[in-house]
Amino acid sequence: MSSGFSVELCLIEGKIASVLLDDEREIRSAAFYAPQASAQLGDLYVVKILKSVSGLSGAFVSLGEVGEGFLPYRKHLSFQEGDFLAASVTREAQHGKGIRLKAEPEIEIPQTLQLEKKPVLIRKAKSLLENWADLYPDIQFVSPQPEILLLLPQALRERFRIDYEAFDSCLKEDFLALGERHFSLTLKIDASITVTEALTAIDLDAPNGAGFEENRQAIHKLFDEIELRQLGGVILIDPAGLPVKKRFALTKFIQEDAKQKAKWKNLEVRGATPSGMIELSVKRGRRSLFETLQELSLTN
Repeated sequence: MSSGFSVELCLIEGKIASVLLDDEREIRSAAFYAPQASAQLGDLYVVKILKSVSGLSGAFVSLGEVGEGFLPYRKHLSFQEGDFLAASVTREAQHGKGIRLKAEPEIEIPQTLQLEKKPVLIRKAKSLLENWADLYPDIQFVSPQPEILLLLPQALRERFRIDYEAFDSCLKEDFLALGERHFSLTLKIDASITVTEALTAIDLDAPNGAGFEENRQAIHKLFDEIELRQLGGVILIDPAGLPVKKRFALTKFIQEDAKQKAKWKNLEVRGATPSGMIELSVKRGRRSLFETLQELSLTN
């Protein structure tokens, strides 16, 4: 049985915009496909220990030409400055934070690389496009630009189809909108995103007022928007126009709602701050689409 999903691709500012669409042409996921980018999520490297920092429970490491990253300590595994070991990327560089890695001591470094004694990429991880292809075996990759075929992984090229009506102006507008700081959630409630190195703050605003249930529905929609924009780390949500007591009650409902939705499995509602802001924790992995689109808007 067909999944009804498809992927539409388009070159935007030299980058391949990739959108996963359902059978109603709703965006289910979106990203920039950048096969040549270094230190992507899951990439495996031989790294060199530069400096251990016990206060941070880890060490700074060199990935060679890519630069440096941070490697947390692992239980029953010790390493010293100058050591070489295999490590995988668990967080891409993003929002002022550097690359984060995980030691992979069970992976044996090939003898030739051991003799070279320098940091180097061992293996590229699967791209998001390949992950989508694994998830939906019948999916096709569609674009109005034939040249994109040569930029796809070899295994996906047989699924590529040219369609000059694909990735039209409406879809492009929806894709670029994922980089906007201000957007509407419901008819009554808008959202504004502010990203810092420490956290992401999202302010909900209702010019004509909004009650408990309206905030709850808006936050449900906001969770989907957080996933689409690939926002991560600590996220604080300031509900629209609710007194503190109702904010605490709202947080409890939102916690239960999040636990019951499989699509929000990467999102943890940690509770409410003393002022009634809802605190989320979302695991960082890939560089956020929001950040990349923000940078594109600044250069245009």
